[in-house]
Amino acid sequence: MHYAIHAWNPPFKWMKPLWRNHHLHHYKNTEQGFGVSSTLWDHVFGTMFDLTKEKEDKAKVQELMFSKKPAGRELQDQ
Repeated sequence: MHYAIHAWNPPFKWMKPLWRNHHLHHYKNTEQGFGVSSTLWDHVFGTMFDLTKEKEDKAKVQELMFSKKPAGRELQDQ
């Protein structure tokens, strides 16, 4: 699941808050937004971001995404 959050856009609209919460964890505050497959424990422990107040930084989200280089390109780039 963690790989999916960093490799693709959410496949369903209802998953977008999970993606946003975890992206914010990486670029805004590493002490919040721990949930990867669920935000349940972030709600329980008070580490859930208030997604109604947090704006998404699309450039930072793009930096978090894994690159989509074709296999074998890593050696050519060195």
